[in-house]
Amino acid sequence: MPLHLPMIRSMAKKDAHHEVPVAVYQRLFEVAAGFDQAQRAMTALTGLRMFDTGEMRRFAALAAETKSAIASFLAGAIEMVETDAAGRLSRSRSIRDRREERSGG
Repeated sequence: MPLHLPMIRSMAKKDAHHEVPVAVYQRLFEVAAGFDQAQRAMTALTGLRMFDTGEMRRFAALAAETKSAIASFLAGAIEMVETDAAGRLSRSRSIRDRREERSGG
């Protein structure tokens, strides 16, 4: 099991439905926004003669790559937890539906 899953699952246990807490989505947004801010700053700095344009473009590309890698990693972990929750909820609904059919109501 990947190392990050126990942490996300333990956060999710605080929720009665074992879903990913909103705070996890907020952190994902904050990571993306931070990289966007860094890329805008590097773009602004690229125009200054004191910085090598090629290096600044390289750093901007590295930031974009890192942002995508982190988002992919976090989204994959979130997907696993959400898929588990969806399966659990679906099974619960199926059981509830069968009980209602048997009871006639």
